[in-house]
Amino acid sequence: MNSYTRLNNLTGWIAALIATFVYIQTAEPTASFWDCGEYIATAYTLGVPHAPGAPLYLLLGRLFSFLSYGDPLQVAYCLNVLSAICSGLTILFLFWSITLLGRKLLSVKKGAETSWEMAVLMGSGLIGSLAFAFTDSFWFSATEAEIYAMASLFSAFCFWAMLKWETLTDFAEAQRWLILIAYLIGLSVGVHILNLLVIPALAIIYYGKKYEHFNLKGILLAFVAGLGILGCVLYGLGFSGNIAAQLDIFLVNVVGLPIGSGLVLFCFLFFGALGYGIYDSQRKMKVALNIILLVIAFVFIGYASYFLIPIRASEDPAINLNDPNNIVSFIGYLNREQYPSRPLWYGPDFTAEIEGQEQGKAIYTPQGDQYIVKDHKLEYRYDAEAQTLLPRLYSQDPGHPALYRQWTDLKEGEKPTFLDNLTFLFRYQLGHMYWRYFLWNFAGRASDLQNADWLSPLEGWEKVPALLAQNKARNNYWMLPLLLGVGGLLFQYRKSKKDFTVLASLFFMTGIALVIYTNNPPAEPRERDYVYVSNFYTFSLWIGIGVMGISAMIAHWWKRHTWHQAVLASLGCLIVPVLLVTENWDDHDRSGRYFSVDAARNMLASCDPNAILFTGGDNDTYPLWYVQHVEGFRTDVRVLVTSFSNVDWYIEQMKRPLYDSAPVPLSLTMEHYRQGGLNDYIPYVQNSKIQGAINASQYLKLIQQNSPALQVRTQTGKINTIPAQSVYFNVDTSELIQNKIVPSGKEPGIHKRITWQLTGSGLEKKDLLLLDLVDTSRWTRPVYFNTTSLRSINLDISNFVVQEGDTFRLVPFENPDPEETLVDTEKMYERMMHQFAWRGLDNPDTYYHGYYLMYVQNQRMNFNILADALIKEAQFDKAKATLHKSLEVMPDDTLPYDVASIQTAGLWLELGEKSQADHIADTLTQRYDELLTYLADHENPLYQREQAIGLYAFNEFARYYQAAGYPEEADKYKALLAQHYDQLN
Repeated sequence: MNSYTRLNNLTGWIAALIATFVYIQTAEPTASFWDCGEYIATAYTLGVPHAPGAPLYLLLGRLFSFLSYGDPLQVAYCLNVLSAICSGLTILFLFWSITLLGRKLLSVKKGAETSWEMAVLMGSGLIGSLAFAFTDSFWFSATEAEIYAMASLFSAFCFWAMLKWETLTDFAEAQRWLILIAYLIGLSVGVHILNLLVIPALAIIYYGKKYEHFNLKGILLAFVAGLGILGCVLYGLGFSGNIAAQLDIFLVNVVGLPIGSGLVLFCFLFFGALGYGIYDSQRKMKVALNIILLVIAFVFIGYASYFLIPIRASEDPAINLNDPNNIVSFIGYLNREQYPSRPLWYGPDFTAEIEGQEQGKAIYTPQGDQYIVKDHKLEYRYDAEAQTLLPRLYSQDPGHPALYRQWTDLKEGEKPTFLDNLTFLFRYQLGHMYWRYFLWNFAGRASDLQNADWLSPLEGWEKVPALLAQNKARNNYWMLPLLLGVGGLLFQYRKSKKDFTVLASLFFMTGIALVIYTNNPPAEPRERDYVYVSNFYTFSLWIGIGVMGISAMIAHWWKRHTWHQAVLASLGCLIVPVLLVTENWDDHDRSGRYFSVDAARNMLASCDPNAILFTGGDNDTYPLWYVQHVEGFRTDVRVLVTSFSNVDWYIEQMKRPLYDSAPVPLSLTMEHYRQGGLNDYIPYVQNSKIQGAINASQYLKLIQQNSPALQVRTQTGKINTIPAQSVYFNVDTSELIQNKIVPSGKEPGIHKRITWQLTGSGLEKKDLLLLDLVDTSRWTRPVYFNTTSLRSINLDISNFVVQEGDTFRLVPFENPDPEETLVDTEKMYERMMHQFAWRGLDNPDTYYHGYYLMYVQNQRMNFNILADALIKEAQFDKAKATLHKSLEVMPDDTLPYDVASIQTAGLWLELGEKSQADHIADTLTQRYDELLTYLADHENPLYQREQAIGLYAFNEFARYYQAAGYPEEADKYKALLAQHYDQLN
């Protein structure tokens, strides 16, 4: 090993260790929001996460969970460290990729490296790799237990391995590296398919080495070949699995063999043929064929991690999404068949009328020793005139058409054209959902608000209100990373068009091509910048090459090549990673953040023993899964996800006991909950013989009996209906009072009948499940909802719930005052004051954004609701203690006062504590007066919500102070309201 190789290895590892140290220092100590809780829980229990799964990540995550040494509270941190290590190794391969590209660019001779060349290469590798290490999006993924850090590692490893292969002269060794790359590609599918986007660039590298005449035609052919290989790898597992599934159905249903026979036969034939081909090609010295077959074999060996999914599913783990326990259901899981598809090259736009529907592909499920057809995929026929090439304006979600028109300037009733689709592609999908993220990472970011823009240097100089300036995610890089990267791009293009073509193809595939493929709708629940991290990785290669360009330029000016010049250039460019790390540290440091998990604990602590808790979205559910399945907290509560409750496999799992939780009590059998049955959707169909509400118990009996009286025929078969727009339950009032199911003091509100109204045009399966649950349990099992799930039910139960903390308990009586929240003050006070967890919310060094702030606002609102209810019950001391607790655990210097704090000020005035109210009102008034004055001259749609909050605050403060007998203060706020309202209008 020569001195250059030792230096290259050592410096690469130094860069990796620096990055890893930073990631571990800033890693979250527990589970973050979004998918992290799910992945930690499924890695720890070896469960089955959402499709298409990440089996290799689960296996490695399980191994890292052992580092907790039996302490479940440390499992999440161990998996966060796994992401940190994967990200650090990504930096290692990025460093080595930059130096490999640099050797070619500077024509460095192996074994004869000069001191200038070594200094240039080491400096370029350090600057480029550390710049990427501290970019916004990559750093974000490096500190949480998600798959994207490991996905980045595989992309970096594959790309570096192909660059390494290019340098090899020994034929046999080069072929071994190709086989290694094939194995890595197969393995990477077990993490995320984004890694496959490197394949076209690898194909161009292969073409560049194998053929001396490097021209445009050859580049295009290599790129197309790479796309073909990508398609084979992407669909190879699914295609071969489909063959095995169809063979299994045939052998089971026709020949009479056991379930799984088709898979066994397919594996025997396929791998037997592949093995024989490898043996025969080697025996006959057919080298090219032998290498191709070995590459295919090792891709499939890499795929083998996917055996984890059906193996674990067959064991019925606690988390078993889709239950893919046989080859047929596994292929449906792998192909993400439960998710709606997005048209890519041709399809309808959002104005297309559905002309009809028909049964599509049959969906099989095992029953006994046979496969039966349980459902068919519905295929819709659209108006041919409303279909177009490259359909970007496709989504018919109720909220999307207005957004499409906003982005394309389409008027109401105007039909979109092909040009409008291109307008949306360039304005929104490329401009807003890709280039904005790109500039976030290399130019600057305005804030952490959803849809925040990038930050230019001029905007960075501008004085802005404190509400904007104090946002920790307001990061200004002065466009220096961008300029250095563009300089590197131009330098590489001038010096080596062959290598520039490789990076350009990788940049295109991980950016623009990915945008076209994903076809984003006009609204997303969160920012999607993490999808494009490989694109930012590619640009960071150019940042490293930019340092080489500056070094070469200095040497050209001085007419000498000394290592001092190279070090000087690198030190000058060191400002780029230093600027990135200093600007980004405060909004990427998660080291003191616990509230995602504490919010889940608080939700479970809000439930009585043996309760059933309905939840809604990812951030409601996944932290709960983590807390129960990993930390073992409140496992007596059965979490029931409303969105999953529309599918049969999930309902079947709910009928089983889990940990300390009894099965969900349901009377209808799985036949009534089966997909493709009579109850997938139950529309309201008016029946003239029925007036008013129907008895829920009698209706469920008719469902159970498959009564023809409820059934109507559609284009695809029979379905059940509901003949009334409301249902009622008879209530045994004496039993409820005797068993203390009703909160103390609420007994007068009990009636012998409660009636629920439909809020939509029918019932989904989750609504049928709720009716069945209530009718079967007869109120003996506590049933709770969180805010999201309460809104997702197609029955108006909002007046039949009592708030007992962060959850709402379903009760058999109606709230007499729908304008006021019904509160069990005794339970809610005990839970919020003594049982809830608030770790880190009072630490001003801890960074909170997005969903964290939304959850904090919800907590403040809950304190307000409790205090308001206590005031109405004349429990003034408890009301004061409640508001003091809110300020203590969520102080303004850590979590700035928000819209919920406006009401808090009013409650302080009701309690006669004017000084407390003044502090909140004065603080918010100063901030919003400054902000609204600024926005009057700097209109920005992003801050419309903040404008509305400011006006709302002035109006409410005026009302509160007027009611409390302080007319002078009230007049002050009225004047502010009038002033800013006039400015905005």
